[in-house]
Amino acid sequence: MPQQPRFSFVATSRNDDHGGDVLRRTQSFVDRLAEQCERHRVHCELVLVDWNPPRARAPLADVLSWPRGSAWFSARVISVSPSLHRRLKYSKRLAMFQMIAKNVGIRRALGDYVIATNIDIIFSDELFLWLKSGDMREGVLYRSDRWDIPNEIQQEQGLDVLLARARREAIRHNLKAGTYVRRDDTFVNISAPRFDGTFYKPLEGLIAALKGSLAGDDPVPRDKVLLALDAILSTDLPRLRREFLIPILHTNACGDFTMMARHDWFALRGYPEWNIFSWHIDSIMIYQAHFNGWPIEELGSAAVHYHIEHDYGSGWTPEGAGSLWSRLMERGIPFLSYHQFNELVFEMQENAERAQLTVYNGPDWGFDGRELECRTMVEEGGPRRAPARVNEGDLDEDFLPSLVPALAGSLLEAVKVVADDIIAERRMDENGVCEIAVETRPETWSYALESDLSQLLPDPQGEYWIKVRIAVERGNIGLGVLNRDGLDFLTEMTCGGSGMHNILAYVKEMGDASRLILRNVTPGNRPARFRLEAVQLLREDSAEAGTPVDQADAAVNGVAERSPVPQERDGGVTAFGPAALRLAHFRPGVHDAIVRILPGVPGTAEGADADYQTMIILPAGSGETSAVLDLDPPMQAASKIAVHLHVLEGEAVIGLQARVTGELLVERRKAPGPPLTRIDLQALGTEEIGALVIKNVSPSGAAKLLLHRVECVACPSL
Repeated sequence: MPQQPRFSFVATSRNDDHGGDVLRRTQSFVDRLAEQCERHRVHCELVLVDWNPPRARAPLADVLSWPRGSAWFSARVISVSPSLHRRLKYSKRLAMFQMIAKNVGIRRALGDYVIATNIDIIFSDELFLWLKSGDMREGVLYRSDRWDIPNEIQQEQGLDVLLARARREAIRHNLKAGTYVRRDDTFVNISAPRFDGTFYKPLEGLIAALKGSLAGDDPVPRDKVLLALDAILSTDLPRLRREFLIPILHTNACGDFTMMARHDWFALRGYPEWNIFSWHIDSIMIYQAHFNGWPIEELGSAAVHYHIEHDYGSGWTPEGAGSLWSRLMERGIPFLSYHQFNELVFEMQENAERAQLTVYNGPDWGFDGRELECRTMVEEGGPRRAPARVNEGDLDEDFLPSLVPALAGSLLEAVKVVADDIIAERRMDENGVCEIAVETRPETWSYALESDLSQLLPDPQGEYWIKVRIAVERGNIGLGVLNRDGLDFLTEMTCGGSGMHNILAYVKEMGDASRLILRNVTPGNRPARFRLEAVQLLREDSAEAGTPVDQADAAVNGVAERSPVPQERDGGVTAFGPAALRLAHFRPGVHDAIVRILPGVPGTAEGADADYQTMIILPAGSGETSAVLDLDPPMQAASKIAVHLHVLEGEAVIGLQARVTGELLVERRKAPGPPLTRIDLQALGTEEIGALVIKNVSPSGAAKLLLHRVECVACPSL
């Protein structure tokens, strides 16, 4: 009988062209892993998850060669079909949900310990000697340093030669203290000092954004400037201080080696299964383990793993990060921002202080209960397998949504020059194409061109793409979309270097936007020069926008989306469409209350507010209504409001206010509690309900709440 594996290595891939040579890197990973298991006589299995196999290509199991089976190494391939992939939000934009895929493998791993890794990794002898030593225990999360190596090293036939070259020719060391890049014969830490990265630079950016909003001939009103300064002093500075004090854990390249006992992975329910790009999710797991009481142990400078360098911009590298972020933003693919990551860390920290376990998935994580195809490719005594199929022709696969113009033609006529001292000329080029030629002011961050987006669209709601064709002749140009107050950018991209650029900028909610801005971002207060040839507003083709979802299946996966029409729910309750209530419509009820719309974490909410959260900070001792959501049209008495929230600090009253008299028809008092708490507010009086209101009733100090979702339901039995 085959021996139970001691260690399960879990990775995911697909037969596409990711990174330029994904099959070669995957093959190298399989071959070297099998050889290390044999060399050091360690019982291991590989669980490779083939996620969303391209229809025009053979599955991974068929295009790879597989080593001869032995007592030390076995391998299985688990396939997650395209139909399951399509049930997830953003599946039309993202070919793989890496962390959900790893959960599929972790859930089905057989080893006592599970190592989450990737297919472009080769493990050192020193790391395998540690595995063989058995010097590990349950209840601990283990991390290994990653060294990046040139791509061509993977082609070495002999493992000894490969490992020697990898140690000698590594180009980066990814350590807890930062990323060290080879400079001549030494390694230099290129990571920003902690103070600069978490405090000074973010504060500098806030001040620069405020300065930029004052740069035009139409200055921001004084009260808005004071409000922005007050937000920096009362909210941003305390937040930056708190971020600076976040404990430092070894999250650098943690997706390539994170090891825990199988029991511990199940206790934490795997990686958070959010329908977003995988950036930061592996780090969230490290902090989740830490704050839930799992110590983090590092294996030391010898027991490293080697990462095969991939193509520029196909994955994260210090040099290619800008290309990666641009590609994600162009395609409207959400990912955890730095601030969202920190908010989650704060929440885990607060839960730990209250002795509460933080888990993000339900008990069905990892597609539990799904019948997935599982093929055993290597087993003890099994023969070596050559590839059964080869790829033929190019991969025809595009995950960019089908976009159509929201308004006909180019919108150059709606683009205006910000100030008279900016050199700008509207003209026709030699091909008869209308363009605007501009030389900016010399000041870095100064505005050059703008367009009022709110005036262009009769109903500026929902997601849009802004397509800009621009030829940069000198310097750098920043393209950004300002929020409604004109004090911050919802999205911003930079065009650097001379030549023609076609930019596709994604705006998640156009109702939150005010102006399109083109500005000079050339360092050193030097002017930039460019030609703007076209501006278009695009939307996703309605024929392509929706993916048919089996509601019963989607509910199992936790990704069911609310229908825009009334739908029966438990207890005879009918949910109104998602447009009825929007978190983005919350407003301050007193001048010193802070109501800030935050991008949310997809998967924590449904419907219209799936991508938003609202942070509300209620001033101390006001006794007044501090935050208001007007209900227009008003809801009838036989209605109920469900509020999903997290009270972080202080105490608050959440109530329903009569439209005519202003009295509270029903109210609930909430103290700090667990995240995603739900309260139901039902008014049985005869008054129409005009608003949902929130008050601070703390004995002293401010109250702080995070709202995840607000929905209205009607009660037909009343």
